[in-house]
Amino acid sequence: MAPVPPSTSSAVTLNINGEKHQLTVDHRTTLLDALRERLDLTGTKKGCDQGQCGACTVLVDG
Repeated sequence: MAPVPPSTSSAVTLNINGEKHQLTVDHRTTLLDALRERLDLTGTKKGCDQGQCGACTVLVDG
């Protein structure tokens, strides 16, 4: 039997501002990129692209 290749994406469900969103995302996708590129929620900004400056902060369960 041939080995099964590992999956490179996962289905996720996000509850954002009371609205449920279901996405299939690549394992390398950051929350920031999913919010901005897949859901067109552009309030969170990409600053330093390393997470050090705080521009990409997302409030979770808040």
